[in-house]
Amino acid sequence: MSRFDSIVEGGFMRRALFIPLLAILVSCSTFPNIEQGLQSMVGRPRAEAFSRLGYPSSQLQFGSDTAYVWGASNTVAVPVPQSNSTSGYVGSTPFNATTTSTGYMPMTYSCTIRIIVGPDDLVKSWDYNGNLGGCSRYASLLKPR
Repeated sequence: MSRFDSIVEGGFMRRALFIPLLAILVSCSTFPNIEQGLQSMVGRPRAEAFSRLGYPSSQLQFGSDTAYVWGASNTVAVPVPQSNSTSGYVGSTPFNATTTSTGYMPMTYSCTIRIIVGPDDLVKSWDYNGNLGGCSRYASLLKPR
């Protein structure tokens, strides 16, 4: 059995391919859930947003409107497969070899959701900014019921 066969059978390559595939599948529903969930709150009382998202991280006053902000950010180490090629000679016989190892890359997951509430205490508008890893928690909270 070659080194490559043992890596594949051991699951390294399967895990390395599974992580990006899972991210693609989850992203198919994350952002539409956020957009649909936030849009469904327009014209509804501020309390509904609080009941779905929890208490906001901060609030800002703009004239008679109030912006409520929810935010999350964290940094994780994501495994990244790395391959290195080596060539040389053993005695007078040339050889080529490839080794595969796992390196780790820091990735920051973040998400910010802002809901604007008018003086009548009803949601007027919303926006959000973030990436898949940061917004997935909010997507599950805003998933259509």
